[in-house]
Amino acid sequence: MDEPGMAGCALLVTAHPDDEAMFWAPTILALLEQGMRVALLCLSTGNADGLGQLRSRELYHACSLLGIYRQDVTLVDDPRLQDGMQQRWPADAVAEHVAAAVQRLRPSRVYTFDAGGVSGHPNHLAVCAGVLRWWAAAPSSSSATSLPQLWQLESVGLLRKYAAVLDAPLAWAITALRQQLRGRSQAAWHACWQPRRAQRALLAHSSQMVWYRRLWLLLSRYMYVNTLVRRL
Repeated sequence: MDEPGMAGCALLVTAHPDDEAMFWAPTILALLEQGMRVALLCLSTGNADGLGQLRSRELYHACSLLGIYRQDVTLVDDPRLQDGMQQRWPADAVAEHVAAAVQRLRPSRVYTFDAGGVSGHPNHLAVCAGVLRWWAAAPSSSSATSLPQLWQLESVGLLRKYAAVLDAPLAWAITALRQQLRGRSQAAWHACWQPRRAQRALLAHSSQMVWYRRLWLLLSRYMYVNTLVRRL
């Protein structure tokens, strides 16, 4: 029940190295299967604990496991956008980097977090706010036909978040209902048919594999299914 496939580039905007594997693997793999080029804009090196260089290397390796080419990964190291729960990212700074990536890559779709940021992490919320800031400004300099579609990853409640693959039928049903009410092009459901590939990508972020991330690897629905809503 994916949105209709079409050739082009999809730009994924995330906050940290490992976001792509923790939250987005089903979508990345589905888009690649559709024949789309997937580009990643990661807005920090994840240097909160001084591991930015290591985490950057892990990101490139994880992306290669998912099928994203190194030249399609843009890793930002901006003093205004530093990893950390206490860091408040200016929406304008995020919007600048998104605008530059869109200008360079000319994607047909942009993917990012919704207002819940999946985990509520302030950096995730800032990415959402910054992408929306770019989106609000973009029509003034872009025609409606050239503006990329904007898709946001749905945040779900705690029970569904840790229901693993058991959430897939409910996610499918909710997406089907949304498509019926809003139109097929307004909601998407991506299942991960290669869960071991997604798991290997997350394990490539070895510096981050504390015990609760190993539980995430097994129990999180985001390792198995993504539901997305298109911003109008």
